[in-house]
Amino acid sequence: MYAMANHASPTLVWREEQPLRSFNSRKITGDMPHNWASAEFIRMIRHFIALERGDELHLFEGLPPTWVKPGMKTALKGIYTEFGVLDVDLSISEDGKKASVRIDLNSANHQPPASVVIHLDALKGDGKKLACKPVFPINEIVTLNR
Repeated sequence: MYAMANHASPTLVWREEQPLRSFNSRKITGDMPHNWASAEFIRMIRHFIALERGDELHLFEGLPPTWVKPGMKTALKGIYTEFGVLDVDLSISEDGKKASVRIDLNSANHQPPASVVIHLDALKGDGKKLACKPVFPINEIVTLNR
């Protein structure tokens, strides 16, 4: 993720073709900006946090451990999923000992998920999961092994 992000231009978009810095050419080719790369980057980050898998909604499966340091917050608001519009909020306590997870899903005109799976590996480092019934809002407090 960071490797892709670090290859964006200063305006945070990606060019289709970029010459090597050591290639001293003034020729610029390709489209500027190359919008599919921006869309894929946004989709990648969204899938780190929320991903539909069959009839389950998986949360935080790809969450980078660097995003769960004391005092940090990760949130998605108004994200469209196969199950409806999702709001998810993960807050790490200032002392880093607890994580608060709040999930809300507006499933109007959608089939709600059969299960919500909260992946705790980035939080606890133990590979465990927390399966929740899809009764929203979901509020969970997780004690971290720190």
